[in-house]
Amino acid sequence: MDNIIINNIINHLEERKQDLENRQHFKRGLDDDLTLGRIMALEEVLDYLKELI
Repeated sequence: MDNIIINNIINHLEERKQDLENRQHFKRGLDDDLTLGRIMALEEVLDYLKELI
């Protein structure tokens, strides 16, 4: 049961990361830096969650 919840969270975060990566192609400057930071943070969380399962 816990793995199902973690997998659902992983799927949601991967979709969010993909959305941010798509937005990054159209942004420049400060917004681009913030988007990159968000992507990097999501990658760290995803790595951690994947270690749990």
